[in-house]
Amino acid sequence: MAMLWQDIRYAWRGMRKNPGFTLIVVLTLALGIGASTAIFSMVNGLMLKSLPYPDHQQLLMVWNDNRRVGLHQNPTSLANLTDYRNQSQSFQNIAAFSEGQMIFGDAAEPASVTVAFVSSEFFSVMKVPPLLGRAILHEEDKLGSGEVVVLSHGFWKRYFGGDSSIVGKGIRLSQRPLTVIGVMPPEFQFPQHAQAWLNLPVGHRFEQPYTKRDWTLFKALGRLHPGVSLEQARVEMNTLAGRLEQQYPVENEAYGVTLIPLRDQLLGDVGSLLLLLFGTVIVVLGIASTNIASLLLVRAVARRRELAVRLALGADRARLVRQLLVESLQLGLLGGITGLLLAWGGVTLFVTSSPFDIWQLDQVRIDGPILVFTLTVSLLTSLYFGLIPAWLASKQPVAEALKKSGRGVTSSRSEARLHEVLVTVELALALILLVGAGLMIRSFRQLQSVDLGFSAERLLTFKFTLPGVAYPNREKVILFHQPRAD
Repeated sequence: MAMLWQDIRYAWRGMRKNPGFTLIVVLTLALGIGASTAIFSMVNGLMLKSLPYPDHQQLLMVWNDNRRVGLHQNPTSLANLTDYRNQSQSFQNIAAFSEGQMIFGDAAEPASVTVAFVSSEFFSVMKVPPLLGRAILHEEDKLGSGEVVVLSHGFWKRYFGGDSSIVGKGIRLSQRPLTVIGVMPPEFQFPQHAQAWLNLPVGHRFEQPYTKRDWTLFKALGRLHPGVSLEQARVEMNTLAGRLEQQYPVENEAYGVTLIPLRDQLLGDVGSLLLLLFGTVIVVLGIASTNIASLLLVRAVARRRELAVRLALGADRARLVRQLLVESLQLGLLGGITGLLLAWGGVTLFVTSSPFDIWQLDQVRIDGPILVFTLTVSLLTSLYFGLIPAWLASKQPVAEALKKSGRGVTSSRSEARLHEVLVTVELALALILLVGAGLMIRSFRQLQSVDLGFSAERLLTFKFTLPGVAYPNREKVILFHQPRAD
């Protein structure tokens, strides 16, 4: 242990004597390790952590596969969902839901609230009980039943100050009187941004959504039985869809079923993009490490006399190798610490000011697993670029090294070949990045040139919600959407 501390102190002295070299190596490593740590924190937070729902691997989104128009993630009808629920052997249960906006508050200070209209199976499928009160009952799915609401934890805290007596009280959303029956725990966030969950009749108060199969208004979430694979469920559900197509050839023509694991649905294309970015920063880290290995190789050639003299004075080769590895590990750890600070700043800035609507982005942080990842990457890169000069030191004959050192700093044939290999590796990795970047730019340009079929210049899109009190029936809703002559 005493000899190890001596090696550490010697390495620190060497780093202080060459501040420029140390700074270049540390900053190069910091950029590579910092970028890989930042992207891995995103991968860990969004793709590796368990979802906040029990047995989340069993949760699947259930979509209509509309083969007529090539849309594989279409909403479906309540009538079809009822048949899926009753006839499927793969699912424990299937819940229907849709999303919308409602207004909370008075006319002076109205607030738009994202709500979900859910069937009574919704909370049992999710397996997350309310923090306060109860979930929606089966009899509350029917038209004419009482209109009830379950509040999100954030909505409850913000507008009701965490009042535990809120259960059983009445509130108004879009002027509709609702009875609060429960409050969900803070980690429950599905569908994304939902602040309240209402029974289906509140949002779909006409008879047609419950009886007509061509009213495909509803998303669906199902929970598989334990032991049932995704492929088994797909085969069964498409068999059921084919049976329904035969029974209802007009409404269900060319309809299949698409099943998507809940995590994949929530992430969308973000998951593929994150993996692509993670692969990219690993290649960048490889380039940085190879560049540092080249620098250390040149430095080892320049230090040949020092190493040869130490060997001639009786230092064994194992001690010399250990000394060089300690120097590399110290450089790697300094680069890792600096990179961790850069990653923490970058992740914090991205999470707090990101313009992208990414599911559970607020859960991304630098935590224990990220620290372990950074330490591992720092050690591996240190070994990668530190083993090369250490290997040369262990192979160099003392007499030959002393002769060469007397004639000035020159590289042996093996050292030159090794340097050529490092340069080749670095160029190959850079070429991979260059080709990937070129393909991405090409894809981006092609996306920009896609013909939309209409002129998008000066066009705006927006959503609006009609208050149920002012528009209580289908006729008034249709009348509202009719174009007016004036």
